[in-house]
Amino acid sequence: DKYGKRNANRQPYMSLRWQLNQQLEQLEKANQPLSKTALRKKIKLLGKLKNLEQNNIGRKSYDKSYRSAQETVRSFINHAINRMIETEHPAVIAKEDLTFVKEKGVKSDNSRFARKMRKRLNSWTKGQLDERIEYLSSKNSIETHDINPAYTSQYCPICGQHFEERYGSHHELTKCKKCGEMNANIAAAKNILSRLTDEEITLYTPYKRVKEILDSRIKEA
Repeated sequence: DKYGKRNANRQPYMSLRWQLNQQLEQLEKANQPLSKTALRKKIKLLGKLKNLEQNNIGRKSYDKSYRSAQETVRSFINHAINRMIETEHPAVIAKEDLTFVKEKGVKSDNSRFARKMRKRLNSWTKGQLDERIEYLSSKNSIETHDINPAYTSQYCPICGQHFEERYGSHHELTKCKKCGEMNANIAAAKNILSRLTDEEITLYTPYKRVKEILDSRIKEA
């Protein structure tokens, strides 16, 4: 949020820089010596550009601060994963794509994130969370498996029925007509785990086919 706001505040200055550069180009297009008036205008424009670069849109301080923030995120991710491994002692970790890239047409858990949250997650270094899980799991002799994430948050892990709407202060609750209310995130995690041994739904099964399979299981039940 901090850097999103900072970038938004920089935009007017970036636009102003573009306008000043356009004015300089117009002055320099004439292949002849500048008049005194034009020369004074050029000097004034160059002064404004220098001032902008030094005080409003300089990269040195911004980049240093941003790198520091990224290291903080990386440290938090490492700590959280290590704590999970120490607490749960998993032998296998099943996971979906954790780069938070939303592909067109793909129905995954990513679709449940609000627009603002997706923007926050996408501001992370792509694959940072995924890479840390892979690395720390390997270091602790834990197997990791990527699974097909399609519709994992939309079907009940107990009876297979399609969930009703999501609700709750954090959009974390849902309701199954047969099994009642449950935490949608926990339900999705159970579905992700079950896909480890699902012979019909593989990592590369098209999402439309995944829905067909899940719906057919409801009818069979």
